[in-house]
Amino acid sequence: MEITPELLQKYAEGKCSKAEELEVESWLDPKEGFGTLNSKIDVCSHPEIEKALWKKIEKTKNSIPEKQKKILNVKKWTIAASIVILLGTSFFLGFFNNPVTYVTVASELKMVILEDGTKVTLNAASTLTIAKNFNKKERMVLLDGEAFFEVARDSLHPFIVQTKTTKTQVLGTKFNLYAYTGEDNIITLNEGKVQFSGVLPNPNNIVTLLPNEQVIFNKGDILKKKVKPEQYNAWINKKLTFKDKPFLSIIREIERFYNINITVKKEGIQDRKFNGVYDNPPLEVLMNDLSFVFDFSYKKEENKLLIF
Repeated sequence: MEITPELLQKYAEGKCSKAEELEVESWLDPKEGFGTLNSKIDVCSHPEIEKALWKKIEKTKNSIPEKQKKILNVKKWTIAASIVILLGTSFFLGFFNNPVTYVTVASELKMVILEDGTKVTLNAASTLTIAKNFNKKERMVLLDGEAFFEVARDSLHPFIVQTKTTKTQVLGTKFNLYAYTGEDNIITLNEGKVQFSGVLPNPNNIVTLLPNEQVIFNKGDILKKKVKPEQYNAWINKKLTFKDKPFLSIIREIERFYNINITVKKEGIQDRKFNGVYDNPPLEVLMNDLSFVFDFSYKKEENKLLIF
C-alpha cells in the first residue's frame, strides 16, 4: 500500500480502515524506521495534515485514563507524534525533491550565501538543507548541527529554521543555533527578534527572544536566560568557548573541532561542568587542562583518543 499525504490525512481524521490504519502505523513505527513518501508528491501543499494530526494527538492523549497513560495507547500517541516530527523535517518540507544541501565535515567551517542574501556560517559536522520552494511564500531551511545566521530582512517572506525538535522564525536578524542530533537545541540572539518553539510536545509554546537572550530546549522543556552572544558564536573565529558545559558535550565538540574519535572510560565525570575559553588551541593544550580539572589520563594514537 502506498503511503500518501491523503492517506495520512485520512489516518489523522480517524477515517482509515483497520488495514489502512495498521499499514500507516507500521510505516511510522519508530522501531521499524520511518518510511518515505512518494517523491513525486509535493507535501508542502498539504498543511491541513499538520492541523489534523495535532488534533489526533490531543484527542488520543486525553482519552487515556490517568493511571494508564504510561501503559495504554502509548504507541499510538508516539506514532502520531512521529508524524508531526516528520512534518518538521525533510519528509514534509519537500526537501527530498532535488534539495540543495551544504555539508561540513569535522574541523571544517563553511560560509554559505543563500539566494535572498542571507549569510550562514556552518560549524563542523553540520548539514544545512534548503527547501525547494525557498523564497516563494517563506524561506525554509533545515539544520542538523550548528550555524550562525545573518538573515536578510524580508517582511513578506519569513525565514524559518527547522531542526528535528524545534522551529525558529525570523524576518531579519543575527542568531546562533546549536542543534546537533541527540543534544539540546540552543538558540542565542545577537540582533533583531526571533520566535522559537519546540515541535513537541506543545508547538504552540512560542518564546520570543530579544538581543542578548538565549533559549535552551531540552526534551520539551524551555529555559530562557540572558547571555553574552559573542561567547556562543566564537567558534566562527576558531575559538572554543565552554560555559557551564557538561563534560560529554565538551568531548563531542572536541571530536568535531579536531576530527578525532574519543572514547571515555573514566567514570563519574560525564555530567560535571567546565568553563573555559580557548583561541584555536592545540589539542594537547586543551586535553592537558581538562585532564587536570577532571582528574583523568589520556592516550592518543593517530585520530583516536582514549580517556581513562
